Amino acid sequence: KALKLAEGILKKFPENGETLCVKGLVISQMDRKEEAYELVKKGLSLNDKSYICWHVSGLLHRGDQKYTDAIKCYQNALKYD
Repeated sequence: KALKLAEGILKKFPENGETLCVKGLVISQMDRKEEAYELVKKGLSLNDKSYICWHVSGLLHRGDQKYTDAIKCYQNALKYD
């Protein structure tokens, strides 16, 4: 259901970085990690000052046990919050 909501928002606002990142987070839980990272990367490129985008990126990295990258993302999230 979350994926459908995100896709609905993206139909109206295809360059909404935060929604792209959240869609990536949902997709990562469906074991489609590569696609998830691509969506988050695109979301960050569209809105690199969004704490939501940075937080989602940190969640993905933490889930893959890339703790150094996760910390950097969380620090950026705090900087823009």
